[in-house]
Amino acid sequence: MKLDHIALNVNNISKSVRWYEKNLLASILYCDKTWALLQVKDTKIALTISNQHPPHTAFRVNSIDDFPSGCNPAQHRDGSWGYYQRDLDGNVIEWIFYPQENE
Repeated sequence: MKLDHIALNVNNISKSVRWYEKNLLASILYCDKTWALLQVKDTKIALTISNQHPPHTAFRVNSIDDFPSGCNPAQHRDGSWGYYQRDLDGNVIEWIFYPQENE
C-alpha cells in the first residue's frame, strides 16, 4: 500500500487548476467540470466539487483483495475501484485499485 493522492474540495475546478498550474507547476492528468487530477512532481492532487467527492487521502493497493474485509468497492469513471471509509476522527480514507495498471 502506498499514498496515491490527496483530494481537496474547491469551488471552481478550472480556476483552481489554473492556480495549481501557476503556483505549483502542476500538470493536468485529467480534468472535467467536477474533478481534476494534477501531478506535482511525485505527488498527485485531486481537486473535487464537494457534492461529488469528500476531501480524502487515498492509498493505492495492488489488488481488490487488499480492500478492507467486508467492504463494497465501487468502480470509478476512470476504471479504478475505490472504497471510502472514515477513520476514528471522521477523516475520509480511500482505498484505490487500478486494474488497468496490473494487467
